[in-house]
Amino acid sequence: MSFLKRLFRRSGEIASKKPVGKFKVDSVLDDGAISGEVLDGIIYSGYKLKPKGKKIVVPIMKIMRGKEEIEFAIEYDRVILLPEDKLKVEEGEILEVYAS
Repeated sequence: MSFLKRLFRRSGEIASKKPVGKFKVDSVLDDGAISGEVLDGIIYSGYKLKPKGKKIVVPIMKIMRGKEEIEFAIEYDRVILLPEDKLKVEEGEILEVYAS
């Protein structure tokens, strides 16, 4: 990817080709927060969520464990992800996580 394409890339684009992790949705809260478990890999705030089979990509704004904000989540952590925009997902759905 050339320097100019990286510089002027839209926020909905994914930089990595392979997902760096997977996240299983347990529940979706009213404010758009997604509660669930990290199935594979590691998740940092700023990474992007993509539902399988959909073209929507949403960046992660914050990661919370309980009432505490954390910087990253690893495999088998139960966390709450706060995406920048609301993401229409259902319970039990698996989201792919991509590096930004």
